[in-house]
Amino acid sequence: MTFREKLATPDAFVVAAEVVTSRGVISAERGRSVLRLARELAEDPRIDVLSITDNPGGHAMLAPDTLGTDLVSRGQEVIIHLACKDWNRNALESRGWKLASEGFRNVLCMSGDYPVTGHDGLAMPVFDIDSVGLLQLFSDMNAGLSDERRPGTRLEPTDFFLGCVVTNHKRYEREVVPQYLKLEKKARAGARFCINQIGFHVRKDDELLRYIRLTQLPLKALANVYCLSLAAARAFHAGKIPGVIVTDELLTLAER
Repeated sequence: MTFREKLATPDAFVVAAEVVTSRGVISAERGRSVLRLARELAEDPRIDVLSITDNPGGHAMLAPDTLGTDLVSRGQEVIIHLACKDWNRNALESRGWKLASEGFRNVLCMSGDYPVTGHDGLAMPVFDIDSVGLLQLFSDMNAGLSDERRPGTRLEPTDFFLGCVVTNHKRYEREVVPQYLKLEKKARAGARFCINQIGFHVRKDDELLRYIRLTQLPLKALANVYCLSLAAARAFHAGKIPGVIVTDELLTLAER
């Protein structure tokens, strides 16, 4: 079964594992290490789909489809992350054609993190469109884009299964309500699954599911489960990762 089919199966519990790509070529030691890990995860019958990141944290990393190509060739279901921070709308459309041509169907559409590094200086963010615009672009590609060079004709439709992210682990109503309202926009633009940002408050996960049911969004939710190490807890507590909060109490627990 495909990832799309599994999510549509009543009472199914789908498990995804996120893989962070490395810096450098895939044949280097770091790249080979990530590839070995991805292959081991792909062989684990408990895991339904592998979710591959796109320059997380604003750092330049190996493109997710480079790693994904090896996995797709082995019959593994893959979610490709695609962020708007590094590409304008023409480049994103081009990326869409490339992904569709190489057999990638599941795409997680994100605005992305602002760059924090860059070769010989800080890289300039693009953000020509945001995650909602990207979802709409790929939805339009699924319907068959109009061919601008040949008026009256349409290009071959793609078959993307589109997802989005939501940062619902917010403390105040004024912070979390805009997240839910934007989630509604993402659903209208074509998102059919969502993955929430890392958080360590299970009531907020319950709240997300209740909001999806209340507003009858055509979305399936995948909870973001992160095994908290001491080093990660300290980094999150210090605010080094946007949108991820570790409270004083949770840090104390992790240290103990």
